[in-house]
Amino acid sequence: FRILLILHSELLTFSCQQVLRRLLEQRSFRCRVWFHIEDPTGIQPAIQSRCVIKRISTYIHTIKHKTL
Repeated sequence: FRILLILHSELLTFSCQQVLRRLLEQRSFRCRVWFHIEDPTGIQPAIQSRCVIKRISTYIHTIKHKTL
């Protein structure tokens, strides 16, 4: 298998997404693509329909200072 990791995928242009869509159509049995996105509305519905969508919850660590 080949794995392609694309960070900030919502910033991809329309034409680049079209190329990736064709790649997924032709080689989905040999190639896996991981899209890291913050806003899923930036990805074409044709690509989203071929994906398993997993939302990872956000954890924000805050430091608590002790006063003496």
